[in-house]
Amino acid sequence: MLPISRASARQIRLWLINNNISLQAVSDAINTIEDPIIRDSVRVEWEYAPYIERNHPMLVPLAQNLGLSETDINRAFLEASQL
Repeated sequence: MLPISRASARQIRLWLINNNISLQAVSDAINTIEDPIIRDSVRVEWEYAPYIERNHPMLVPLAQNLGLSETDINRAFLEASQL
């Protein structure tokens, strides 16, 4: 099966909640980004993008900050696409 390249923001948020990862934890992870321009850009992506892209350059660092591995990320996109 090909990896899922994107999921809707709703699907990803529901997956996080279903996997005991709070949306506040995502906000907290974004707040740890030191560069203010990158932090604000990532916040805009998180809050306003209709889709979360699997290949977005900040996805892996944010996911790792939440304790998710590459395998977890792939599983998240696969499972989220079914919500």
